[in-house]
Amino acid sequence: MATVLERPAAFANKAPAVVTPGGAKDPDKALLEGYDRAKRECFADRWRYERVWTKALHYVNMRQWLGTYDRSRGWMDARVAQGVPRPVTSKPKEGVQAIRAMFTAATLGVDVRPLTNDVKSVTTATTADKLAPVLYTANEMDLVLQEGDFWFIVCGNVIYHVSYDDDGRYIKVPFNVCAACGYETTVDEIAKAKQLCPQCGKPGPFTPALKEDNTPKLDVRPQGHTVTTPLSPLEVAFPFMRPRWRDVDRLIRMRWRTKAYYESHPALQEYVSRIRFAKNSNERSLQIFQSLPFQTELNPNIGSGGTGSGDEEGVAEYELWEKPTPAHPDGFVLRVAGDSNPVVLHLEDAEGLPGPLPYHDAKGDPLWTFHHAAYEHVGGRVLGSGALEPAMGKFDQLNRLDSLVEMMMTRMAIPQILKPKGQEIHWLGDSPAMPGLIAEYSPAPGGGKPEQWPGQDPPRAWVLLREQFVEEIDAALGTNDILRGRKPPNVEAFSAMQLLVEAGEARFAGAFKARALAFRDVSKSQIEIEREFGPDTRVQAIVTPARGYSFATFAKADLDGEVTFAVADGSTKPKTQLAERASIEHLKQFGGVDMNDPDTKYAVYQKLGQTDLIPATDNQHQCALQNQEQFMTWVTSPAAKAFLPPMAPPAPAAAGGMAPPPPPPDPSTDPTYPFNLQPWYDVRIHRVELVKWSVSDEAIDLFKRFPPARYFVGKYLGELDSKLAQAAAPPPEQPKVSYSFGAEDMAADPAVRDVFLQAQNLPLPTPAAAGAGTPPQGAALAMHNSNQNSAPVGNTPQPGSPAITAGR
Repeated sequence: MATVLERPAAFANKAPAVVTPGGAKDPDKALLEGYDRAKRECFADRWRYERVWTKALHYVNMRQWLGTYDRSRGWMDARVAQGVPRPVTSKPKEGVQAIRAMFTAATLGVDVRPLTNDVKSVTTATTADKLAPVLYTANEMDLVLQEGDFWFIVCGNVIYHVSYDDDGRYIKVPFNVCAACGYETTVDEIAKAKQLCPQCGKPGPFTPALKEDNTPKLDVRPQGHTVTTPLSPLEVAFPFMRPRWRDVDRLIRMRWRTKAYYESHPALQEYVSRIRFAKNSNERSLQIFQSLPFQTELNPNIGSGGTGSGDEEGVAEYELWEKPTPAHPDGFVLRVAGDSNPVVLHLEDAEGLPGPLPYHDAKGDPLWTFHHAAYEHVGGRVLGSGALEPAMGKFDQLNRLDSLVEMMMTRMAIPQILKPKGQEIHWLGDSPAMPGLIAEYSPAPGGGKPEQWPGQDPPRAWVLLREQFVEEIDAALGTNDILRGRKPPNVEAFSAMQLLVEAGEARFAGAFKARALAFRDVSKSQIEIEREFGPDTRVQAIVTPARGYSFATFAKADLDGEVTFAVADGSTKPKTQLAERASIEHLKQFGGVDMNDPDTKYAVYQKLGQTDLIPATDNQHQCALQNQEQFMTWVTSPAAKAFLPPMAPPAPAAAGGMAPPPPPPDPSTDPTYPFNLQPWYDVRIHRVELVKWSVSDEAIDLFKRFPPARYFVGKYLGELDSKLAQAAAPPPEQPKVSYSFGAEDMAADPAVRDVFLQAQNLPLPTPAAAGAGTPPQGAALAMHNSNQNSAPVGNTPQPGSPAITAGR
């Protein structure tokens, strides 16, 4: 339960500017008069919006066919003739689910920036920027936004309230008294003053402070965290004559508390006898809210005036919050219990009620921690309209059409038997609708026999009309443009797919913006309350990129500066797998994604959530990240100092100079040194991760705090570059061998001659040239003679005839 803690001792516990009239018997008379006046303003004409909200809730919970609205009883069921079916459509729930899923896909975030140019503001901005995700988890913002989106879509409005919850856990800090000056303070304040009295500056001695009953005096301090509660418009009332949320100067938050709750809380037990408990509230908004848990899809006809439970008793609580006014410079908070006879709850010691606003910003100004978001803004009023309101008429049209179709199918589509008047028929079976039924009949006085009247099908035009109604409903809700994670058919280009995504989200631009701005204001309130009421130090376990855990410490003292909050860029729009895949494909087509680069390849697999397909590469990246985390611990240990290079002494004036300093010891000899280059490392991956880490904020901060870390990082980077250079170097050339040959060597061995000619790129001798001195014999001689005899005239002279030759 979220409680309101009182402001530290600088503020009085009693309500400011509230004067009890002299002689008045009721000390709360002035408080109740102011509460009654504020309640009349906040609840004026509220029924006009209650009927809209309840109708949307009924349609989502499958209670439709509503008739007239009664201010005291709510929506009445429509009066329909007996036997007329009343089917209901699930389109309202489907539309809410589609829009809700789209909002869930958008991961909201904030950027914290310093408001002034000083060290305190910069430190606060840096700390708050890192603390915001921690508070996001502590406040369970995933569940908060999930519930808030329901009210945001269905009712068109949601109010987020940020408060501090002690969670029922406290620490007890004893008080001590200074014997020198009598100053009484807690032991932690004495410890901060270095065991000296904060007032007189003397070392005491200090003795335990006692209360009037001689028991130790203790300071009970809550140990909790901020809590964010999404409130429906049924739980918050404010004057409607306000054009904007910032003009709302007061509101009333409503709750229903059970009698058991009052009996179990020590601060509230004294009010059990004074409060008139009942089974239901007299306030209409609370009655509607109490009935919601009992309106289910299977039993949606429970009226919006009863709770469905008759045993548990309770009481309505009304918490009045007012912004600072001349009468209440620090604002005002008041809580009363009961409807007809309200009782003011005095919780000054536990929660500081009644009293000023409990929360303050860095400058000490009162902080308003209620933040509103409207789904569809309507000019001139704070309250917006919901997603279902434009389609309410179409829901009714669709239900009436389905009722006509169902009624026609049950009454006219079934075949009927027609018989002449006065004719008697005996059915030889159980039912006249049984197939193959045999009937006996006696002719009527006018003759004739029974005839079958075939049923009539519903007109096919009604099917087209129903499809038209469904399309109009989707158009009114805006869900016909939402891709819902499905890839459209025949669409491959990224530009066309991105156009479809943007077209589907264009209608929700205002809702995205309103949701993001409300989240920004909620984050600011969480930081401010953490600064004021949070613990001095908060330790949070954080999952590191190497899938390990580290513990971050946040100090409340670092949140004293003034900062401003802005919505993080790109956090308002949903990021679907479909759009990311299309973007990667588009960049790949243009050459913007190089899958041969190990860093780019791993980033693509990470973006698509498929790193389990590359286990070896994933393990290499994780190993590099783990080495970096271990290095940050090792480099600040005393063992690292032994491996730093010694300081070079100044050069002497003598001409000879001094010998250079010896090289530093090799840190790889230390078994705890994380930057040891192992043979199984993928050097490219380890180098990429080292460079990315070296330019990160974490490494830059390490280099500032511990400059020697640069030496080890540079040394390891040099080893990685050297390893890459060795892998990229070309293989060495083969050694050359020289030989010395003489003419006699080549003449004696033809093989030596051929090797020499090949080495000098000279032609080898042909076989004919090689055997020129030896006349041909055998087959070679026959071939020689044939070639010579067949040579054409003029080429090679043929041998002359022996007779002719002899005659010459």
